[in-house]
Amino acid sequence: MTLNNPFKMKEMSPEGPYILGDEQCTDIKIEYLRRGNTILASYATVATMSNIGLQRVKEQIKDEETPMRLTLGSRLIQCKFRTLNYLFPIVTRQLTNQGIIIVYGNFEAYLVDILISAFQELKIENPEQETLNMLAARGWEGKIDHIGQKLKVNIGKRQFLEKFKDIPLDFQGTLCKDPIIFLQKVADVRHLIAHSSGRISEGLAKAYPGAGLKTGDVIQLPVELPFDLHIFLVAFTDVFDKAFSEKYGWERKTVSPESLV
Repeated sequence: MTLNNPFKMKEMSPEGPYILGDEQCTDIKIEYLRRGNTILASYATVATMSNIGLQRVKEQIKDEETPMRLTLGSRLIQCKFRTLNYLFPIVTRQLTNQGIIIVYGNFEAYLVDILISAFQELKIENPEQETLNMLAARGWEGKIDHIGQKLKVNIGKRQFLEKFKDIPLDFQGTLCKDPIIFLQKVADVRHLIAHSSGRISEGLAKAYPGAGLKTGDVIQLPVELPFDLHIFLVAFTDVFDKAFSEKYGWERKTVSPESLV
């Protein structure tokens, strides 16, 4: 997704890794970043330690027929190693897909929080319902236009294009120059994961003929994608955060995202 560090991330050492740079944040965005840290730390721990555990098991078994007894809290699971070995890549796939849903959901939670706070500033009755009405039944371009117009906030396509003007966004091998369209593509994949058994639709396969997608196949996303998506969404939320801060006089503080736990 990124080339030559366009997101201006911090380099921890000459060999990496990169982490998010300091961010100007309202209190709402600080909580968004804090949740993101928890989500990605949990995802990385489960994915990494599961792989280490499988490798350790492989070192100790005699063959694929070796019986296994696995404990999960008070539950006991019995199977042969071949079953565990067969299921591992499938489970990893599902873990990545669920990671995408949670990272995307964290972004939606940020947007809900900032809209509710704006409606409260305007003394609107039932701000929660107003927020639901604003976000319902629209694509992302429509949502953003509606937010800008209804709340008189300086936010729209121009602001997002300016924010991402030097940032190449790649979706299934296709360069996407508009970050709002990119977000919509992510939302469409998230919808398939959550509501279509995580399988590729005919529309998705036709939209990206060079990606080798087959209708009905299980969606297989790169294991690092939850991190890449979070980096994109942090930049995306910055446009909202700046606009709402300027409109309602909300203070923004400089924070180091890695310090939020």
